[in-house]
Amino acid sequence: MILSLAGSSGRRRAFVLLDVILSITILSVVALTALRSFHLSLRSVRHSEIAERAAMYADAKLQEFELAEPTWETAEGCFADDPFYVDAEMFPDAGEFFWEAEVDEIAIGDGLLDYPHVRLARRDEDKTRPLTQVRLRVYHDDGPGGQSRRMVIEIDTFLLGAERFTNQARRLNELF
Repeated sequence: MILSLAGSSGRRRAFVLLDVILSITILSVVALTALRSFHLSLRSVRHSEIAERAAMYADAKLQEFELAEPTWETAEGCFADDPFYVDAEMFPDAGEFFWEAEVDEIAIGDGLLDYPHVRLARRDEDKTRPLTQVRLRVYHDDGPGGQSRRMVIEIDTFLLGAERFTNQARRLNELF
């Protein structure tokens, strides 16, 4: 009887050890899954922050183009080089964002644009001036040397000849 008890005790110890190893394995799989999910959510938040900043910088650059219509065909630059973005407290990541723009004049011609539903009456054709099309791309650079630069946002729009800012607003904000 003593022999059978010793054998039974050894089996219990083996069963408890196997049970502990199995539970540690299950807990580690669950923990790894949770950590992976946490990592992906942090990455997603970072991407949305980058997209939000890029949209803000793109909007500011388009407003700059509206104030002084571009006279060049292509240009590029870094937002940190712009005097508006030199405030390091307000724009700490301006050096990570770059822009590239292409400008093209599109003549309306005989009342047709690239879109078939846009037509001008014959009497208005003489009064039209070419539209200024701007394609703006904003890039984000995560690493040193521009090796990890990727395009975040691309905007294809037209600059209107109409004034966006009134003369009073221009004077108050020293935009003239």
